[in-house]
Amino acid sequence: MNAELRRLLWLDFTGSRAGAMLMAVAAIAGLGWLLDGESFAGTTATLMLASFIALTVAWGANQVGHALLDELRARTWDQQRMSALSPWAMSWGKLLGASALPWLAGGSALLLHACAAAPEALAWKLGLYVAGALFIHALALFGALLILQRRAQAHGSLVLRFIGGLLALAMVYAFFQRERGALEWGGHAWPMLPFIAVVLAQATAWVLLGCQRLMSEELQVRTQPWALPGWVIWTGTLLGGFFVTADMPWPARIGIVAALAVGVALAAAYFAAFALRTDPMLPRRLMVAVARGDWSRAGSLLPPWLVALVCAGLAALLVQLTWPAAGSLFTAFLDTRTTALALFAAGLRDLFVIHALGSSVREDRGEIIALLYLALAYWLLPGIFALAGAQALAALLTPLPWVLPARALPVLALQAVAAIALAAWAWTRRVRPLTAGAGDRS
Repeated sequence: MNAELRRLLWLDFTGSRAGAMLMAVAAIAGLGWLLDGESFAGTTATLMLASFIALTVAWGANQVGHALLDELRARTWDQQRMSALSPWAMSWGKLLGASALPWLAGGSALLLHACAAAPEALAWKLGLYVAGALFIHALALFGALLILQRRAQAHGSLVLRFIGGLLALAMVYAFFQRERGALEWGGHAWPMLPFIAVVLAQATAWVLLGCQRLMSEELQVRTQPWALPGWVIWTGTLLGGFFVTADMPWPARIGIVAALAVGVALAAAYFAAFALRTDPMLPRRLMVAVARGDWSRAGSLLPPWLVALVCAGLAALLVQLTWPAAGSLFTAFLDTRTTALALFAAGLRDLFVIHALGSSVREDRGEIIALLYLALAYWLLPGIFALAGAQALAALLTPLPWVLPARALPVLALQAVAAIALAAWAWTRRVRPLTAGAGDRS
């Protein structure tokens, strides 16, 4: 058995706790049985579904997140990193071990819910509930690993709790849905519940892969940068399916997916730039690996924000090859091809400016300075120039890629080049004291 799974089961999964949780579920089921006139019917089904959401979804996510954060607070994680477990074994051991007791209690409630609920589309509803719970648990582990990267003393993530609450509401909503609900994707009609359950299961797999990647970094295991491009392709395809029609030619379909992939990749790049820790010596090690021809090590050293930025650039290039000369995705007055290039240039500028700011100030202040820069570039300065009637100055200093992208693209391209030069200068200034007397060693 997985050593981490066995350890967490030994700590949390005791006979007294399991018995108490099963007795609580039985008491709630008995209450529903009495309210339904001594039979299993709608009230029992609703109470059991609520119990599953409270016990497995909410409590289980809390347990999974604290499985890592408690070790960080107790200063035992550094010792656990020395174990022989692989990143994947460590990830699923914590995921299943920390949530074993919530799954026992909530799983019993879900079985009673299946006995009391209407049989219409019941199998897909149960699949949706299980996939949703696993998705929230995986998000909790992913968030805990992000906090662990920063070595931050935190009790949880409000964002993850908000997402978990939305998904729990979606479960309740799906309970009242009928099998006749459908949606359009890829030019075809799909039953709503099966579609959502399958997509949610796939999303859970991607989040688990992200947990494995973050755990690999914690355990100092090399990985190659293929997971993030795969996620960008999957997400772009999923979103693009809602804009594709049945009679649309394949080049147009690929263009839609690529246009959406630009935004998805840039969002991932911004997220990675803020959420993941930075190493000031990483560019030096990367250059040394490239100079030596060690491409495997160079691939493992690539920062995720740079990988996502490259994905955005490739997607923007694909838009140029597949999108019609005169056409747009969302509005009739924006050329999608130019907009994709302008968005990529803006992302290139912002991410290298963020990198430069992170190299120029203390590590704990870099994020605040970067957020102030983004607020100035996209909100404060454009608003001030607009109120002052200085639209020409706004187009020169703070061009927005979605407002007249043909005019904004040249300015954004020049600003991106300047941002790259600024980042290189700031990095050199920061690492020079660190590499003094080190020679060519990496």
